[in-house]
Amino acid sequence: MAVYFGMLDALLASEELPEEYRDRCQVADRLSKEKAILDVYSYDLKRAFETASIIANRPGVVEDLEPYIQRIADGDTSPILTGKTITTISLSEDLLGCSPSFRDHKKQVFGCEHYKRNCKLRAVCCGKLFACRFCHDKVSDHSMDRKATTEMMCMRCLKIQPVGPVCTTPSCGGFSMAKYYCSICKFFDDERVVYHCPFCNLCRVGNGLGVDFFHCMKCNCCLSIKLVDHKCREKGLETNCPICCDFLFTSSAIVRALPCGH
Repeated sequence: MAVYFGMLDALLASEELPEEYRDRCQVADRLSKEKAILDVYSYDLKRAFETASIIANRPGVVEDLEPYIQRIADGDTSPILTGKTITTISLSEDLLGCSPSFRDHKKQVFGCEHYKRNCKLRAVCCGKLFACRFCHDKVSDHSMDRKATTEMMCMRCLKIQPVGPVCTTPSCGGFSMAKYYCSICKFFDDERVVYHCPFCNLCRVGNGLGVDFFHCMKCNCCLSIKLVDHKCREKGLETNCPICCDFLFTSSAIVRALPCGH
């Protein structure tokens, strides 16, 4: 395009160019430059709508975006005066968590410090997106009920959608959210071998009941199958660890029971 404009400029500067051709070249030069400007404007407008489409899926931003998108479409570039503080249309805004998080940032492995997974869960309690309930509870003054979760965000396409084992966005082509998914606990794990215990009503690390674990009804917890002959302690795991203070019954770390019941 720059070479083309240079040739037109050279022709227009030539004193030997007949007047009728000079007029035609001037018209061609003007039209070509106007087309180039329109192409740039069209590209910027397309990018604006693509950006708006991506972030419009964030909770609560549609109402804020509509007037701005309409002004862009109308070609209105005058400043907007508003008494409302706009906090939901920033591309770098992470308050709602509408951005990917990584288990391994260098290798671009999705997840968090607690789990490897390809999605974030939208907490019903506050509407914010977190990779897991531990990430939520770490920065909140309340606990997240992960079983009440109804929506998730695929960290590849950033599309908020009903919670499920795969992304439903066509562009992701059935992208799996994790190797293991529990529809009861709304739990995803792309790293470890996990099973769901119907008695604990929780997902546990292991191959499953009758394989390497069994559920003791009196202790009300899952124990290694090697501890079939153990000393029962009623609700033995419904307490905090004396070292890390983590609640043992729902801990994501492997809890190893001893034959003595402790």
